[in-house]
Amino acid sequence: MSARSALLVISLAVGTAAAQAQEPPDTFRLAEIIVSATRMPSPRAAVPAAVTVLHGSALRARGIHFVADALRDVPGATLVQSGARGGITSLFLRGGESDYVQVMVDGVVLNDPGGAFDFGQLTTDNVERIEIVRGPVSVLYGSDAVAGVVHIITRSGSGAPRITAALGLGHATRVERNIDLCTVCTPGDDPGASYTNALETGIAGSTQRLTYAFGASRYDTEGTYALNNDYDNLSLSGRLGLAASERSGVVASARWTDGSYHYPTDGAGRLVDRNQFRTSRSLALGIEARHALSSAIEARLTFTTHNGEYITDDTPDGPGDTLGTFASRNLSDITRRKANLLTNVSIGGVTTMTLGVESEWQEGTSTFASDGAFGPFESSSENDRTNRAGFVQLITSAVRPFVLTAGARADDNDRFGSHVTWRTGANLRTGPLLLRAAAGTAFKEPTFFENYAEGFTRGNAALEPEQSRSHELGAEIQFLEGRASVGGTWFHQRYRNLIQYIGAPPDPMAPNYVNLGEARSAGLEVEARIRSAGGGSATASYTLLRTVVVDEGTGEDALFVQGETLIRRPRHRLNLEGSAPLAAWLRGGAGMARVGKRDDLDFLPGFPGERVTLPAYTTVGLFLEARPFSGHDLAFSVRADNLLDEAYSEIVNFPAAGRTVFIGVRAGVGGTER
Repeated sequence: MSARSALLVISLAVGTAAAQAQEPPDTFRLAEIIVSATRMPSPRAAVPAAVTVLHGSALRARGIHFVADALRDVPGATLVQSGARGGITSLFLRGGESDYVQVMVDGVVLNDPGGAFDFGQLTTDNVERIEIVRGPVSVLYGSDAVAGVVHIITRSGSGAPRITAALGLGHATRVERNIDLCTVCTPGDDPGASYTNALETGIAGSTQRLTYAFGASRYDTEGTYALNNDYDNLSLSGRLGLAASERSGVVASARWTDGSYHYPTDGAGRLVDRNQFRTSRSLALGIEARHALSSAIEARLTFTTHNGEYITDDTPDGPGDTLGTFASRNLSDITRRKANLLTNVSIGGVTTMTLGVESEWQEGTSTFASDGAFGPFESSSENDRTNRAGFVQLITSAVRPFVLTAGARADDNDRFGSHVTWRTGANLRTGPLLLRAAAGTAFKEPTFFENYAEGFTRGNAALEPEQSRSHELGAEIQFLEGRASVGGTWFHQRYRNLIQYIGAPPDPMAPNYVNLGEARSAGLEVEARIRSAGGGSATASYTLLRTVVVDEGTGEDALFVQGETLIRRPRHRLNLEGSAPLAAWLRGGAGMARVGKRDDLDFLPGFPGERVTLPAYTTVGLFLEARPFSGHDLAFSVRADNLLDEAYSEIVNFPAAGRTVFIGVRAGVGGTER
């Protein structure tokens, strides 16, 4: 940590303490309710997992526009972006793979079959809160929820109608550190500066029986590189709820995202192309009907669908562009549909039993055409598979003072057959101290490509799912009348049946993908937070992580080397953040992230890559929010990221953005902001 970074954090702590001493005490604070960890509203003290909740209003006040940026402060989470805004962004949670986290918006799963998800396109507009569950949750959500779940819950609308609008302008320094890797640069490609525009609007409210919330946002930036690096994102979302009676109701939600990312780089980080781009379109739809059969039995019927369309397009830069796969176009269209019936049964007022049945249908089509250095080539595929599941969960406080949780799930898949997962947990609240223990298993199904690939690469229809087994112990203690807390969680996870690629199988007709290898991750997550009586707050988190490859399989895959760490997971990560009222009309805050060394693969020397160690780095950010006009719902904000202009990369040869300053204004008319 540099001296300037330390001085900034110390100043923030002093400012927060001063605010705490000067302001009068607040009233009481309600216990937070968590939904995603148990699929039913539960007090945090009864949840058998480590959970972080991010509130949309706080994210908007800090000027955070993308979910990936919001997740960077979550303990156990590592976000990795391929350089510029719009680049593919992956989440590694507790050392798991980037496809080990299930991502949902209002209960609609956004992952591609097999777990892949790009956080680079997901924005925070119209978000009420984000629940991050760390640890295996396959017993409730099936495939993909190996290391955890990220559930984005949009605003439901309440009270008088409220209309909001926000406008932002950003300025960032461009990077010059990859100019030596550029084969298409010209003297006119002056790095200069990059500019960003953002516009967001929404309306929310309710009547006696109807709740509604709709939002829209547009974001565009010129990018980190001086050539072919524009990115724009359009997002539309809405949620509509109708209460037919006190016992019955229906909620419908929709979210549309359209992102277009222009990038000059190849997979090794060289700047080689002036016009290739990728578009990502996502449509998520969900409808849930609920009915209370009695005071003790409630049923919920849910239908969801998500369609993702991804297009990569690269035409020749000019008549002389005859290298590589110029004039190529790749299209993938993937749909996941789910039907779920969930019943919650209250038994004696101390036990809740959840019974669920679920069916899922997956469909995918892909086409590829090119006229590159190897001649014209075309291919296409169309695949589908189905899954049926049943699960049960019991939560009971009958054995006082414990809250016990136990669940099991059975899946029947038309590709890998039957599979069973389980989870157990125990919580003990004694005064200000909360103790927690949990264990469970999880799984991740193969991707379509791993199952169905044909041609130069052959898929394997007989692949088994990747599997995990996890244990964790947690403790948290509150003091200062609940305004401060310190807690920690130790975890250990084992991943086996990992799917690996074999370049030259023994039989030329044998598949290239097989179940081989084993890895483990273990670590400690420590969290501390304090809030002042006058509105100041400070948080700190530290994650110690150790990953190791236990079985490298054939040894052909450079990602899995016996005894080495898993790539892109830092051993140490420290986050500090705080905010405080600086005046009656002004609030300010700062944050710092220290990310330790981590291994990566450098593909500049060629395939399969050379293992390198990326150096540790520190970033510092600031934000200010001013409301200078009393009685008017008008706020001005300033946000600065990477304030010290730290030069670092989350992926080798893909430099991260430099210093970025974003200025915004937000206005509202009508009801109270939520």
